[in-house]
Amino acid sequence: MDTTHTIFLALMMGVATVELFAIAWISFMGIIARGVILCRRDCTPLNAVLKISQYILRLMISGALLSTCFYLYSHRYQLGDSGLECVCYLLAATVSMCVLLKNIVHKIHQLFETDED
Repeated sequence: MDTTHTIFLALMMGVATVELFAIAWISFMGIIARGVILCRRDCTPLNAVLKISQYILRLMISGALLSTCFYLYSHRYQLGDSGLECVCYLLAATVSMCVLLKNIVHKIHQLFETDED
């Protein structure tokens, strides 16, 4: 594979892994938040079960996609061994993580919102 393609894939992998991990982690936090909301009796049990089910599904899908990405990238296509690939991956993941951290507080506050009318 050409160096340009390898660099591009490393950059995309850096962004994708951070995003997929963030979705999984926020879903995990959502499960805990919904449990806290349920314990405070701020929502109905049915609403809590539905939200927890959504979070579990998102957690499982994003986790499976993350595992698949790593498998394809490192085992199937045998990428990620060179120093250039690692640096490109690290740069893309760092930029993606900075963007994520900028918005994380808002996302956590959204987890504790009750949408019952």
